Amino acid sequence: MNEHQTFPRSDGPLVSVIFPSRGRSSWLRQAIDSLYSLSVNKDQIEYILKVDDDDDETIATVEKLAEEIDLRAIVSPRGNGYADIHEWYNEMSKMARGDWILIFNDDCRMVTADWDHVLLHCTVDKLWHSVPDVMMTIVPSVGRPDTKEFFFVRRKVVEILGMMSPIAHMDNWLTSVMEFVKSLRVVPIMVDHFSDRIGDKVREESDAASQATGPDLMGRTAVLSRFDAAAKLLAYINDQENGKAMTEPRTSLNPRIVVRRPGSVPGTAEG
Repeated sequence: MNEHQTFPRSDGPLVSVIFPSRGRSSWLRQAIDSLYSLSVNKDQIEYILKVDDDDDETIATVEKLAEEIDLRAIVSPRGNGYADIHEWYNEMSKMARGDWILIFNDDCRMVTADWDHVLLHCTVDKLWHSVPDVMMTIVPSVGRPDTKEFFFVRRKVVEILGMMSPIAHMDNWLTSVMEFVKSLRVVPIMVDHFSDRIGDKVREESDAASQATGPDLMGRTAVLSRFDAAAKLLAYINDQENGKAMTEPRTSLNPRIVVRRPGSVPGTAEG
């Protein structure tokens, strides 16, 4: 593969930024502003959020933001809270139209200027296979360069797997899969994560859910599903290198604000 070749572009957005938000309207606006203000091609970035249906303030903020930028949201019941966070990411990722999906947080800030330009011009080099759509790039955090909690992943990876993760520790699960297939690298883009500097109720709930679901990370389901996911990606790489096309249809959702309420039909829009 040509060392100077960049990742392929579709006719959709370059990036789909996805993350949940609850009770942090001000932080949410700052998070999106950091991404928006530091980007070059602002019309090539879409935002997809998950908001709880009892969080009126955040819903109002999201509706206002949707008038200003390309933003859609899933407004649905909270369920088991952060113990269900992988289900939220699975839903948001299915709505994504970007070539890359960026995992972000409302307590996170982009700090790299022209970050989308940096991503756009990343080259496909030293990749053992010839299928650049099977790739993840880690985004380091300020002061924590070895963390793997934020990343860009090619949308095709999610399509192949049919999900982001089967367990709540989504970042650990997916990065371990991509490490296994040797399709993970660090991108020269950095964020600042304020998680350890915010002591609000949301943070407390998140920490509690993380501890409660921690054993799932090394449970039977998580371990076996990693092997299954890696096998799917390797099979796709093999098929692509042998000229076979992936024929599974993909569903595209288009409404700006997608509202899921008990008894509603998935994919329908309200308001």
